[in-house]
Amino acid sequence: MTFSLVARCGEMGIVTASSSPAVAARCSHLRAGVGAVASQDAIDPALGPFTLEAMAAGASAGDAVEAARTQGRFMDYRQVLAVDAQGRTAIHSGPNALGIWTDARGDGALAAGNLLANDGVPRAMVEGFYAERGPFGDRLMAALRAVRDAGGGGARPGRGIARAGGSRPPGRGRGGRAGGPGRGVA
Repeated sequence: MTFSLVARCGEMGIVTASSSPAVAARCSHLRAGVGAVASQDAIDPALGPFTLEAMAAGASAGDAVEAARTQGRFMDYRQVLAVDAQGRTAIHSGPNALGIWTDARGDGALAAGNLLANDGVPRAMVEGFYAERGPFGDRLMAALRAVRDAGGGGARPGRGIARAGGSRPPGRGRGGRAGGPGRGVA
């Protein structure tokens, strides 16, 4: 099971959790002032950087995900979700993604998952993110707690690794990942 949330709400960030060791670290891609991308389910490690490069070159999240979809291999088995610096979101979920898979959208936020316990998990992530009123990193962690409360992933319950990251817009202080500048939360 893997599920991710990408968001742009003042700050920009991503949170990913997976039942497979080290997968969350390969799913999450973030560049300050550009966007956040999660590439999951039959991961192609090149899709995240490719999608970020497209956004850095001026593509919207939608155009960047479409470019990844047309350039990537075996996209029928993959999920790619992105948010750009303007808060626009886009997702590709291939029809052969594993198990129960779905996504949910909010204003400037998008969550998706595969091998889920139920199809309400991504919606719970988005709602958990928006229900938290604290700092951005706390909102990312609230999304993970909401997944737990919604039943979490279905493939291997009780196992998982999470990764969160966030960045501030230019001019708003030091950027970095949740947990402090330059330090991820795992």
